Amino acid sequence: MLQLFGHGKVVATRQRLEMIGERGFEEAYWEWYELLLAERNLASTLAHVQRLKSELYEEQSWYLPKSLMLAEAHALLGSPTDAEPEYRKAMDHLEAAVASDPKDSRKRVASATACVGLKRYEEAFAHIEAAADIDPISKDAVSGPLVLSMKAIVHARSGDHATALSIIEHLLSIPSWTSPGYLRVSPNWDSLRHFP
Repeated sequence: MLQLFGHGKVVATRQRLEMIGERGFEEAYWEWYELLLAERNLASTLAHVQRLKSELYEEQSWYLPKSLMLAEAHALLGSPTDAEPEYRKAMDHLEAAVASDPKDSRKRVASATACVGLKRYEEAFAHIEAAADIDPISKDAVSGPLVLSMKAIVHARSGDHATALSIIEHLLSIPSWTSPGYLRVSPNWDSLRHFP
């Protein structure tokens, strides 16, 4: 994924993932999802999400209901009316998940994402701030920058471009998965394209 996150190289990332083949579907699930979003192929992204056997994608860095991934694909790739019911379904799941474990930053990040999709911005900010407090960079050099990157996305997609750009500037000055190449190709950053 260094090709995509580090350099924004979509074709090289696809070539590497194709070398893994079907046997690595589960292990490379998230990487394929990010690649398909970067390729801006809605049908392929939706088909990929539907292949997930569980209703939840969960690993060390992510806690994502399938409905949230579907909503994000629709929202980021040009089908916002199809996104709303999926965001609502995801929010139902995430409200219960956060209530059962409010100190899980992954659940807070997912909740912030769903709230942004539902235009519940104050709730989104509260969830992403809680996630940043749970996993600050000063205590976790791996999860901390990821949470901070998601904080920038939440602010960018809510229209708070100044805060998003300030966070991005900080992320580019430290070791993180946020790079100029990734900023160029990921649809998460589309609302910032008209800023220098």
